[in-house]
Amino acid sequence: MVSDIHAIFAEMFLNEDMISIDTSIRYIAKSRIHMLQEYDENHENELDDLKIEMECTDMKPNLLAVSKIEDYSLNQWQGSDEYKTGSSIRLETVGAVKKEIFGEEATELNFGRGLGEQNEKRSVLKEVNYKHRLKTHINTTHNGITPACDICGTTFTRKSHLNRHIDSVHRIIRHACDICGKVFKLRGALKRHIDSVHNKITHPCDICQKTFSDKMSKVTAKMIISAVSSVCVLLSILARCSDAAAAAEADAQVERFPFFMPNVRPNVPESYLCTPVKIDPASTYYITGFEPNATMNTAHHIILYGCGKPGSRKPVWNCGEMAHADPRLASAGPCDEDSEIIYAWARDAPRFILPPDVGFKVGAKSRVKYLVLQVHYAHIDQFADGSTDDSGVTLLVTRRPQSKLAGVQTLGTGGSIPPHSVELMEAACKISENKTLHPFAYRTHTHSLGRVVSGYVIKDDGRRWIELGKRDPLTPQMFYETSYKGTVEAGDTLAARCTMQSDRDTWTYVGGTNKDEMCNFYMMYWVENDEPLLDAWCFTPGPPTYYWHKAGLIDIPNDEASTLNQ
Repeated sequence: MVSDIHAIFAEMFLNEDMISIDTSIRYIAKSRIHMLQEYDENHENELDDLKIEMECTDMKPNLLAVSKIEDYSLNQWQGSDEYKTGSSIRLETVGAVKKEIFGEEATELNFGRGLGEQNEKRSVLKEVNYKHRLKTHINTTHNGITPACDICGTTFTRKSHLNRHIDSVHRIIRHACDICGKVFKLRGALKRHIDSVHNKITHPCDICQKTFSDKMSKVTAKMIISAVSSVCVLLSILARCSDAAAAAEADAQVERFPFFMPNVRPNVPESYLCTPVKIDPASTYYITGFEPNATMNTAHHIILYGCGKPGSRKPVWNCGEMAHADPRLASAGPCDEDSEIIYAWARDAPRFILPPDVGFKVGAKSRVKYLVLQVHYAHIDQFADGSTDDSGVTLLVTRRPQSKLAGVQTLGTGGSIPPHSVELMEAACKISENKTLHPFAYRTHTHSLGRVVSGYVIKDDGRRWIELGKRDPLTPQMFYETSYKGTVEAGDTLAARCTMQSDRDTWTYVGGTNKDEMCNFYMMYWVENDEPLLDAWCFTPGPPTYYWHKAGLIDIPNDEASTLNQ
């Protein structure tokens, strides 16, 4: 991407119809120097009263259309602005400027060449209308012959300039006005004086209609306006190219780290297997996206944990319900210290990309020193033939610091569900840390009895319930964009409810197997120039011990929290 931008940028400035900042200045300085030299200190028609007001706006001319580096899918921040094109200032070309100044017989200058011709012999085509100009061009440009003053040694591009220099400087020839007696060094200055002062001849600007006392002032003003306009546009292009190049370079810094199970073969149904990876302790990394490598036919769900220490040093270990563990493997929880959930997947959820400038910080300057991948294998029929599994997730990782650090607050419950009943499993916790959270995504999780899972932030001393998100948990269990775009601050309460419906003849308990149930609501958020919450968990005992109303919550939206939006 960076090379493409460089190529576009090079072609833009090598195009023969384009005036770059440098060539604009050279063009004005060289091609019209003989006109500007006529303005000596005795010139009466000063430009002091000339006011040129230019406003450089942030423009995106059609010369360079920059597209976004990342195209987020519908659920992944597709609302981000794309670069637009269009210009309110006309970009002046060499030919256009020369035509306005000199007319149709303007000298054609070639400031560019094709990118494929860089190794070829360079040539400059000079079309001139007068033989003496051609001769002057050949002598000065190719033969290095420049007329020099025998008295002071000053060199000139043209002999006429030398003669004028000798007459005005060394011979001190002056030209007087027959009407008012004013004296001038140059004959052209005298002529302009007579036209403007005595004959009252004025020259209106074609652009702003301002009148000038002589044509040279008008021409100079147009040249300045053209140059400033070109510089404004090109500065805008440079800024856009710089932004695009920076974005492309940052995108090039994003690496893909495949974190998969090491070809395991579960031998016990409802197995929870974990595998760790140690993060380089000398470097800090930022995880900005997740690309799952799994199907629900093999993996019931996947959870990526961040740990201070892993639950085991083994390459693979049992990390779920011990009653369903493979006795041949060591058993432990996913983390031994500083456990937090970074990502979760289930039911064929697609890849998930974080918003711009947001990332999970791991490594040297983070509490997360290890990543642990947990995969729940509900069934093992597919492994009966001896095949193995490499389910997991590819992490998008960069070393480039992100200004917004991501975190996940997990709400869940314990409890039990009576047979043939509708049960409410609820959790709520008050934020005690002095931080400002910006929720941007949520995820729900239950097993087969879940009907609705909803999450809220409660403000104003518990009287205002604001929905974060609500879904059927049996749909793809991915992270969805929150409906609430505000903040969560210290003193606010986070609450979640799972509405469960059981047609079973037996009690159902919270547990790790497919016959058990779970109730989880994940809120993903970012903090700016701060660290995520230290306490990333909010769990309650659940029914029949814990309910929102028993915990003292008021103004509960009972119907809304258990009903899906139509």
